[in-house]
Amino acid sequence: MNTTEENEPAKSRFRNHFTKESIKGHFRRNGKLYIGLGVGAVAVLLASNRREVQTTVRQIGFRNTQTTVLVPRGHPGYLVRWVETGEIAASQNRMAKLAEVPPSQLSKHLNGQLPHVKDNHFERLGQAR
Repeated sequence: MNTTEENEPAKSRFRNHFTKESIKGHFRRNGKLYIGLGVGAVAVLLASNRREVQTTVRQIGFRNTQTTVLVPRGHPGYLVRWVETGEIAASQNRMAKLAEVPPSQLSKHLNGQLPHVKDNHFERLGQAR
């Protein structure tokens, strides 16, 4: 029983079955799901490099909801204030990027080893939470 469908090449069968409109419709209907899965996967990959990831899954109605809880590890960092501008950053690294100064020099300045960093002054406000 050879049908023309069995003899037809797979590429041609795919082309006849999936049209451009049917694929666009599929992505219109399911786009939020794909975006959510992509964002969730990226967040878990990024978080797993630095922190332990604890995942819980619960069922709400007919939809499964996944909640990811990041468990903090290590020192939370220090709040740092840029004296000249009054700007506050949640960590020394963020302040170094904001002020466009080398992180090592900012650390030395905050530890009292340098009087200033590129004519700027910074101070630690306390430990971040």
